[in-house]
Amino acid sequence: MTHCILKTITCLMLPLAVWAADAQSNDKNGCNLFNPVPDDQLRPLSSGHYDGLTDARTLDAGHVQLESGLINYYFNSSTPRQYAKDQFLWEPRINVGLLNNVDFFVRPAYEVKTDYANRSSGEFERVNTGVRVNLWGNESGTTALAVQPYLSIPTSGGDVALLVRLPYGFSVKFDSDFYALENNNNTLFAGFNNGLSLNKSLCSQADATGI
Repeated sequence: MTHCILKTITCLMLPLAVWAADAQSNDKNGCNLFNPVPDDQLRPLSSGHYDGLTDARTLDAGHVQLESGLINYYFNSSTPRQYAKDQFLWEPRINVGLLNNVDFFVRPAYEVKTDYANRSSGEFERVNTGVRVNLWGNESGTTALAVQPYLSIPTSGGDVALLVRLPYGFSVKFDSDFYALENNNNTLFAGFNNGLSLNKSLCSQADATGI
C-alpha cells in the first residue's frame, strides 16, 4: 500500500517539477546531474538535519551534500525489558541535485543496541528516501515553497516546506509532514506533524538554527 502511494505521488510530481522549472527561468535551468551548476553560482548552504525540518531550497544540480551528526546516544534508565537499554545511532543524509529545482535524498539509519541482558547487536534499520521539488523562491524572493514525497519503511508520505526570508540573514522554516503508516494487520493510519525553526545565515557555508 505505501509503495503504491509513493508511486502515485511521484507520478503527479513530475509535471509539477517541469512547470516549476519553467516558471523559475534563470541561467541555471539548463543544469542537471551531468551538467553541474558552476561553483560561483551555488546557493548558500542549507540543512534540514539539525532541526529536522525540510528546507524549501533544493541542492544545486550536479552537486552532492552529506549531512550527519557525529553520534547520537540514547540511554533508558527504567524501561520494559523488551526495549533497548542503550542505543547508538548514526543517521547520515545524502542529497544529490538532479535538476535546478529537484534533488534526491537517501537517509539510512545504522543502530547499535544493548539489551538488559547486555547483549549487543548492530544493523541497518529504516531507510528514508524521496525527492524534493522547489515550486518557487529557490534563488531569491521573500518566500520559497517545496514539496517532498518520501518513502520510509514502514511509512510513506510527503512534506510541504515553506521558507520566509527575513532581514539581516534570518529566515523562518515551516514544515508540515503528512504520513501514512501500515501495521501488520494491513490497516492504514494517517497523520501529520508541523514544525517551525528560526535560522541565521552566518556565511555562505554555515548557518545557525533555533527550534
